[in-house]
Amino acid sequence: MGGTKTCVIRLHGECKQISRVFLFYASEILYTVLMFRYILPKHFYTCPTLQVAEELLGKFLVVSKNDTEISRMITEVEAYNGFEDKASHASRGLTKRNAPMFEEGGIWYVYFVYGMYDMLNIVTGKKGYPAAV
Repeated sequence: MGGTKTCVIRLHGECKQISRVFLFYASEILYTVLMFRYILPKHFYTCPTLQVAEELLGKFLVVSKNDTEISRMITEVEAYNGFEDKASHASRGLTKRNAPMFEEGGIWYVYFVYGMYDMLNIVTGKKGYPAAV
C-alpha cells in the first residue's frame, strides 16, 4: 500500500480529511428496524460509551451511491473509554491523530492502523473526554 489515502467511506455528505483521519457526522448514518429506516439522533452518541457500544449491536450501517445500497449489520464492537484505557489510541493524551476522540459524541472517523487496516471509530460522550466505540 502506498500513496495517498483516500476516503474509504462517504456517507451522503462530506467527509473532512485530517491527515489519515476522516470525520463523518452521525446524521449520515442510517439505522434499520423491520424495514423502517431512521437516522440515529445526535444525543444517542452522547450517552455513556458502554451503553452506545451495546446499543449499536444489531444496527445497520447503510451506504448508498449511484442508486446502489449496501448495508451490513454491526455484529462486533470495542469500547474505548477515557485516559486510563490503554487499548485506546487516546490514552497518551491529545494528538493530531486522535483529536476526533476528544470531540463531542456523534463524529465517525476512519484511521489507519498497523500499516494495513482502516478502522472506524464512533466518538461517544462529552467533549474533552476521549471515548469511542
